[in-house]
Amino acid sequence: APTVHEALLQLNTVGAEVDVVLLALDDHTQPDWNQLAEMRIPIVALCPDDTIGKQAIENGAIEYLLYEDATPSALNRFCRLALRYDILQRDCRTNEAHYRHQAEYSYNELLKLSRVVEHSPASIVITDADGLIEYVNPKFTQLTGYDLDEVIGQTPRILKSGHTSTKDYEQLWQTIKSGQEWCGEFHNRKKNGEFYWEQAWISAIQGPDGGITHFIAIKEDITERKRIETELVASEALRREMFERHAAIKLLMDADTGQIVDANPAACRYYGYSREQLVSMTIQQINTLSPEEVAAERQRALREERNYFQFKHRLSDGSIRDIETYASPIVVGGRKLLYSLVHDITDRVEAEKQVQQLNQELVATASRRYQQLRRVNDRMAAVLNSTSDAI
Repeated sequence: APTVHEALLQLNTVGAEVDVVLLALDDHTQPDWNQLAEMRIPIVALCPDDTIGKQAIENGAIEYLLYEDATPSALNRFCRLALRYDILQRDCRTNEAHYRHQAEYSYNELLKLSRVVEHSPASIVITDADGLIEYVNPKFTQLTGYDLDEVIGQTPRILKSGHTSTKDYEQLWQTIKSGQEWCGEFHNRKKNGEFYWEQAWISAIQGPDGGITHFIAIKEDITERKRIETELVASEALRREMFERHAAIKLLMDADTGQIVDANPAACRYYGYSREQLVSMTIQQINTLSPEEVAAERQRALREERNYFQFKHRLSDGSIRDIETYASPIVVGGRKLLYSLVHDITDRVEAEKQVQQLNQELVATASRRYQQLRRVNDRMAAVLNSTSDAI
């Protein structure tokens, strides 16, 4: 006779669906429970006594029924229970697979996040709700000199340099405890005492109930940027000082439109306009050339074909002055400007005119004297010739 396992396989082969197996057992009849377990079919054992029934439960049966109690109604009830149990088992297996998939997905996501944090170029600090450090990434150690075991249980105050006010810290805590993100700069101190600047973004991590469980700070070392900014500010201050206090007339104008962008006090004094008036004007309102000629000269300066020019400029009182200007193109904030250094050469031009006029007068005088001498010479030659003939 075939075994229970073989009989079930035969039923599957012919397409029969088996929901419950009623398996009669006695002291001499024991199936291969491992093979039956692979079939994943609920088994109700019919047993002569409780001892064999309990053994059947231990081996994989979902329930047992004594022969003496195996009435049709009891069998029907047990079969219904077995079916319900099987359905529950299947649901559990489905849910188990789903949760296993979710767990694997979550683990992989956490693994990726962990790698991102570990290799992040930014310094990352995680604290508990009281601000005690629980984690720092390798970049933090590289930047500050503190190892992970040195900062665990400490607060970020170990980096405090005294350059950030108590009021700023209070505002920071008030912001992040309200669930909002705080962004700002710190001037902190490394383990070796060296100061450094960092830009920080700090926010709260909330649990399922909405309560704050942790805080995370993502910080970028901006020491080099601050150094460059300081140098730029100093350079700009120096440039401004040289521009403002220089005795020479200086103008900044838009290379394309001729709009005056800036003028130093010397220019204001020279042209007779306030700075506000000058920056509301174009160079065409000062240069006596036509707007087309002025635009053409600006383009020559912009292309660096020429950097020296002589113009006539009109002052606020209407007087016309001769000037020479050295114009060089510069770029400020992506805007093309002409930086012009202006010298008044009116006196020099007038002197040159006078010299030219004197030269012309001297040439004319010399020419007249030459003609006079030539006439005298001609008369003397004539006299000498006549005297020679008489002799």
